[in-house]
Amino acid sequence: MTRPVGVGGWVLNCRLMIGIGAISYSLYLWHVLFCDPEPGIVNAVPQNIILMFGVALLSYFLIEKRFLALKDRLASAMGAPPPSTTLSPLVGGEVRYASQSPLSVWASGR
Repeated sequence: MTRPVGVGGWVLNCRLMIGIGAISYSLYLWHVLFCDPEPGIVNAVPQNIILMFGVALLSYFLIEKRFLALKDRLASAMGAPPPSTTLSPLVGGEVRYASQSPLSVWASGR
């Protein structure tokens, strides 16, 4: 949502949701290990939520970000502008480059 109106827009554009959006693919990949209906130490709430987010953060920073950077380098080497240099709007009309990490925006308080 680029123009938040009401509570729904505010919630979807808050820094926490932007950070979760950044790691959402990693969460998708790893949730299966921690959300098994069979009882176990790793599958018990709240340990499973904490572990799932921890593994997703590690996966995002150690694997996903590196491959996204490689994708951008390969695109620029081939002469095409990388797709992550498009502008994306944020709350309040701010604009940031999509290659800027959503977690860095979240951490900076913008």
